[in-house]
Amino acid sequence: MIMKYTRFPSLSNGSARLSLTNPAARSLGRFSDHTEKTTTPKAATSARERPSPILALFLTSFFVPVVWNVATFSFSLSRLFLVFAALPTFIAWLSGKAGRLQATDVMVVLTALWAALTLQIGVGPSSPEYAVITAIEFLTPFLLGRVLVRNEGQYRATVRALGWAALVLLPVAALEALTGFRVFNFVFGLPQPSVAIDDMRLGMVRAQTVFVHPILSGIALAMCFAPIYFAVRPFRGAITAGLASAPVVGVVFFSLSSGAWVVLMTQMMFMAWGRLCREISARWYILAAIAFGTFVVLEVLSNRSLLKVAAQYLALNPWNGYVRVVILENGLNNVWAHPVFGLALADWARPAWLPSSVDNFWLVMAMRHGIPGFLLMAGSWLSALIYLILSQPETKSTRMSRDAHAFVLISVAVAIFTVHLWGTALYLAMFMLGASGWFFDPADEPTRERAREAADEAGASERQARRS
Repeated sequence: MIMKYTRFPSLSNGSARLSLTNPAARSLGRFSDHTEKTTTPKAATSARERPSPILALFLTSFFVPVVWNVATFSFSLSRLFLVFAALPTFIAWLSGKAGRLQATDVMVVLTALWAALTLQIGVGPSSPEYAVITAIEFLTPFLLGRVLVRNEGQYRATVRALGWAALVLLPVAALEALTGFRVFNFVFGLPQPSVAIDDMRLGMVRAQTVFVHPILSGIALAMCFAPIYFAVRPFRGAITAGLASAPVVGVVFFSLSSGAWVVLMTQMMFMAWGRLCREISARWYILAAIAFGTFVVLEVLSNRSLLKVAAQYLALNPWNGYVRVVILENGLNNVWAHPVFGLALADWARPAWLPSSVDNFWLVMAMRHGIPGFLLMAGSWLSALIYLILSQPETKSTRMSRDAHAFVLISVAVAIFTVHLWGTALYLAMFMLGASGWFFDPADEPTRERAREAADEAGASERQARRS
């Protein structure tokens, strides 16, 4: 993704100190119960901030499906943006615009460097561009999230922009699913592709909207569901929040992708559990225990691993489920054969009838970049979740957004066992990973809502002192 560099907005500088501890950290069991309204609609309006121009350009680049071929590379507008934004974003991060250094930062930087190293070893020194572009695609969207989303106002502005994007894409996805007509291809003068049988499910065409594949359209939009819902609910109530997030549900449905549906339904499950068990302080520990117990039971009672069970049954088509299991088995064999540096861009050993594509992001990381590459990326995801658990938001609305972000990271981590991420969907996932950092270390400047609550609290204390 590309764009001329504009100076990043002034954000508070934090000390470059690596920390996973917070003296006042809340436990997982103290995630918010999502039952109270924190402010009036008027207060919500006053707290609004506009998204950064850089962020607006980043998100807008997703809506241009034009691709330019340069030598052996294909450049979408979003990839072009990342190339131009890479250096200024990295400098902004180094200068402290993202606040304190976090373990997630280190893990993602190491992931990008290791991925570049494995590709350089595999492809050879004559083609360093593969290593460079891969490092940019992993690191730059993550750093954009870290630098451009530093407080609640900026986070809500980002989520609001994603909500408008979903609203725009809903009729586009519906029209494509029902007729096969791609609106953005028409807008940008691109040919309308013929609809193959493989593109049909439930009697409809799998809508890919502005993405290169229906799976990516569904996964990318599904990441926005819980953040949109909980950005609206504290101020407008559950009904309005449901209406605001409904376009996301529609676009995800029309993608007709089981992986995208898993992301969406997992978030809904978390939200329902939090609502039903809101009076139980340890509800998230209980849910984690249930999930772990289910994993153990399935591993003991089933004659196949849980990964194989998930790969087969998290598919709308039984044949696709079977193929995923065979891909998993052969993919793991390739990982064990090349455990350190992986295969890079080399073809992988498999039966002749098996397709070359691998619908498993975690497996691709291990196959392409070795076990260290997989562990570094998984560690990035895990450390981001730990920071979310340890964070101590000061307002109820921020706690709701924190929970929503955790739901997204967990649901995506589960779903990409059956889906591969690339292109704009990968960029959005890495951006969301980076945008989680502010919950633990928000910028010093408070949002208007936080200032208002502080003033109310000070007034109450003053009145109490007068009575005394």
